[in-house]
Amino acid sequence: MKNSRSKSEEFQLGRTLAVLNEIAQSLPAVQAPDKVLKKIAGDAKDLLGADIIDLYEFYQNENRFVLPPIMVGERLNPHVPEQVYNDDVVRKIIKAGKPKYFSDAQKATLLTEEFEMPRSGAPQERFVFREGIVSSASLPLKAGSETVGVMFVNYRTRQAFETEQRDLIESFSNLAAIAINNARVWKIQKSQIDALYEIINITATATTTEGGPLQAILKQAVDLFSVKDGSISQLTEDGRYLQHTARWREGKFDSVFEESSYEPFSKGITGHVLRTGKIFRTGNVNKVEFYDPSNSDTKSELTIPLKNMFGGTIGVLDLESDKADFFTEEDEKLGESFANAVSAVIRQSDLIEDMQALHYLTESHSLKDLIKKILENLVRKMGNRTNTATSINLYDSTNDEFYAFDGIGPDPKFVEEYLLIPPRRGGKETGTGQYVLENRKPLFYDDINNIPDGLPKVRSESKRHQIVSFAVLPLIYQDDIVGTLFIQRIRDRIKFTDDVKGMLSSYASQAALAIHNAQRLVSVNVLDELLKATVKESESRILDLIVKKTVEVIGSDYASIWLGEDKTDDLLRKAVYIKPGEEAHLKEGVVRLKNGEPSVNMIAFKEKKAVIEGDVSQAEKEGRYHRIYMKARSELAVPLILQDKALGTLNTESQYPHAFSNIDRVTLRIFADIAAVAIKVVQDREEIKKEVDRKTREIQEQNEEIQEQNEEIQKQNQEIKKRSEDLFHMNYRLERRNAGFEALAEIGQQLTANVQRGEHEILSIIQEQASRIMDTDNMYIALYEPNKDEVHFELAFIDGKPVDVKTEKGWGPRSGGNGRTEWIIRKKTPILTYTKADAENWYRQSDNKNYISQTFASWLGVPIMFGEEVLGVIATYHKTQEYKYDPDDVKILSLMGRQAAIALQNARLIKKLDTVRELGEDLSSSLSI
Repeated sequence: MKNSRSKSEEFQLGRTLAVLNEIAQSLPAVQAPDKVLKKIAGDAKDLLGADIIDLYEFYQNENRFVLPPIMVGERLNPHVPEQVYNDDVVRKIIKAGKPKYFSDAQKATLLTEEFEMPRSGAPQERFVFREGIVSSASLPLKAGSETVGVMFVNYRTRQAFETEQRDLIESFSNLAAIAINNARVWKIQKSQIDALYEIINITATATTTEGGPLQAILKQAVDLFSVKDGSISQLTEDGRYLQHTARWREGKFDSVFEESSYEPFSKGITGHVLRTGKIFRTGNVNKVEFYDPSNSDTKSELTIPLKNMFGGTIGVLDLESDKADFFTEEDEKLGESFANAVSAVIRQSDLIEDMQALHYLTESHSLKDLIKKILENLVRKMGNRTNTATSINLYDSTNDEFYAFDGIGPDPKFVEEYLLIPPRRGGKETGTGQYVLENRKPLFYDDINNIPDGLPKVRSESKRHQIVSFAVLPLIYQDDIVGTLFIQRIRDRIKFTDDVKGMLSSYASQAALAIHNAQRLVSVNVLDELLKATVKESESRILDLIVKKTVEVIGSDYASIWLGEDKTDDLLRKAVYIKPGEEAHLKEGVVRLKNGEPSVNMIAFKEKKAVIEGDVSQAEKEGRYHRIYMKARSELAVPLILQDKALGTLNTESQYPHAFSNIDRVTLRIFADIAAVAIKVVQDREEIKKEVDRKTREIQEQNEEIQEQNEEIQKQNQEIKKRSEDLFHMNYRLERRNAGFEALAEIGQQLTANVQRGEHEILSIIQEQASRIMDTDNMYIALYEPNKDEVHFELAFIDGKPVDVKTEKGWGPRSGGNGRTEWIIRKKTPILTYTKADAENWYRQSDNKNYISQTFASWLGVPIMFGEEVLGVIATYHKTQEYKYDPDDVKILSLMGRQAAIALQNARLIKKLDTVRELGEDLSSSLSI
């Protein structure tokens, strides 16, 4: 069962990731979660192989569930919950606050204990009993520290819930949590805008107005104040220019300004408001010394600053009248409401952009790029690039260490001296980071000179760098702290209001989730690419790909693979990759590291452990470093180990100090394992090829020794299986190949156990063993008579049931055909179509013919080859499911075809020998007479 589950999970992995990615793309625009949750539940049921999926939305502050829940799957009892009782399982999962997995749900107390409360109109039996649930997973849906719902994944078959299965289940629960949270964030923002609109009696939402919400607000303001001109302008990110977002002139929106929408922010009354951050009202513009007469008809002007949530000015709302002393003090208050509405719209737009950016980050192939983008978004939200610094530290729980991973500040010197501090032990740190780690809650200091008693002080050098306000937030994924987010304000003060705290906390929690998901998906995608290479590429090309992916994924500058030399224990360089643009800094000619020579690689090789050098200059002084990349400031090296033997090392270097974290170490460890596997795979592949070629020649030349040769093939298959098990136990993705070898070995055993088997019996053995490793509910095996160019269908199954090919219509012999079977025979090449569209494209090609007028979702066919002769075709298909078969299935089925070909040829030869023997006996009898 274990191999069967792993094979199924491997088979579905690519499609699962595609579905997760498709769902993730829809999350930033979620307004009402029902549709997205329904899709998530449906996809989860199909891809996880579950029987019933239930999704409950929950409001933590109100202790309230949204009913009815999202319910997917066939139920024995059609009851739809109309009320959640205090003793319901869903409330217990909310209280537990973490996922629960029950392999034996029928014996789990939490799921089966008797009801404590009367339940009028509701089933009196627990869900697992009335629905026959055998295994169940229950997961709280978390958005930061808030629980927003519960997801139940139920099976009517027993599940082991191993790590990979749990990761996939939790990926769907994470997406559900994001969907609910994004919908709520959107709702809060929309409610805020709607409330402001109600102040000025706007009866229709601005988002339905042509031109967008800013134009709608401006038009309402112009109409309400009865002014002739108005505009909304925003500061550009560099703070140098003012950009007109919307402008009303002479009874209509001005389209001319789009061609010249930028102007220096210092001009006129708008420039004054931007500098002071205060409302300005005048009844006579000609008496204002800094007035810039861009409109000669203007006599009165009201200009209100647009503020971000930190109080920074990001633009202006400007209203102009051709009447003197037109605006009143009350108009200032009303105008400020409009300005607040504009600011809210801008914040909503920024929120959507951030969500889209977060989705992009989840697909990033570099953790450094991901973190850099998060920090840039945070600095932009703070509204002042010159006075803001922010950084992310990663926490390695295994070694209890913090790593200052990346940061952004006013200048590079500040980043290097203050933000990128060396790694430090959590237990020895008594400052803000350790406080957050131990208490799992953020710190917000409006003024570092007035920190409340009992809270940790900031670092002593903070005052020297003129830091005034300070915050640190934990990055929490599920129950684990994966890092900390630091924010510093320089020279001016920030008021950390509840809104600001909520925004930063929400952003930190989503950042932690994005980092986790991105790292996991990136690892899976890259791992898939590397593992595919191990099947078909040469050793040198596989190793070249590994070092290239190392630099791309980890974000380093240089990587290399070194293999040990048996005689000397020297390390020989087998692959190297340098980041484009850094080639001039690579020391030429270094292809051997001698045994005992100072080198991080040699340490990793000898001691068989990963080594991180955060400062190679110090290691160089101490004789532990050999410089090859001349700009290197830090290095990470891991050993290549196979069956407890060190084969060599994989190392990577960066021009930045302390550039590598525990996450990078784990990632490089995986790549090193793949490199070790690749080396062994290539060696075994070459050995197997040589052995198969030799055996094939012997079979062709010495037919009388077929029994001995088959026993040798069986022995070889057993050896291959043993080597494969030893080789691929490190990675679940290659377990399917073991199952394939087992099936091949079983075929060899059955075929060699009795060489007198007939053709139909031989083909039945092939079908039986193929069904162990792939879906063969719909399958046929055809034999070919070249003299007649005729195909005979000897064996067939439809929907798992055997077909009587002798009498069933459509299964009779076919001569001179142009179907896929004949194409395989003539081309001596397999056909694999992943989708129905692929199949339709094949049939549209000239001369290709579909004899059954039905196109299947997945189709695989291989020739039965004996040497260069085609004896027939093995084909299997799935009517509705696409991507059912892959290239590994082609290889396994082809090998089965070759074994079938040998057995068929032997059977035919033995039949001929029997005929000759009978003729000899008849002749002998005749002669004796």
